[in-house]
Amino acid sequence: MAPWRRARICGRSEMTSIRERFGADHAALLRSLDALGNASEGADASELVRVWREFEAGLRAHLEVEEAELFPLLPDRAERTALERDHERFREQLDELGLQVEVHAIRKESVDTLCEALRAHAAREDAVLYRVADERGLTDGPSLLDRPLVR
Repeated sequence: MAPWRRARICGRSEMTSIRERFGADHAALLRSLDALGNASEGADASELVRVWREFEAGLRAHLEVEEAELFPLLPDRAERTALERDHERFREQLDELGLQVEVHAIRKESVDTLCEALRAHAAREDAVLYRVADERGLTDGPSLLDRPLVR
C-alpha cells in the first residue's frame, strides 16, 4: 500500500478528522521524501527513480485534493492565495527535482530544501486549513476521509 493511503477498518477510515487525515498524509510524504534523500546519496538509478515516482505521485495527488476540496472553504482570501502560491512553488520544485532524478544528478540539499518548505507549509495548513475544514463538518458521511488520494 502506498504510504499516503490510510488504513481502513470495516470499510471505514480510522481517521476521524481532516486534520488527522491530512496530517497523516504529511507525515507519510515526509518519510517518502526522507527516503528520496537517502536514495540520492548512493542508491542505484532504478531505486532512485522508484522512490521519486512514489513521492511525486503522492505529493501531486495531495496538492490536487487540497486545492479542489479544501481551499474553497477558506474565508480568508489572502490565506488561500498564500497556500496556493506554496503549492505552485512545490510543483516547480517537483519539476526541478524530477529533471535531476532523470539525469541522476539529484542533490540531497535540494531534497532537504523541499522538506523544510513542506514542514512549514504543513504547520500552516494544520493551523488554518484543516481547522476550517473540520469546523465545516467534512467528516460526515462519504468524505475525504474515505477517498484515497491517489487515483
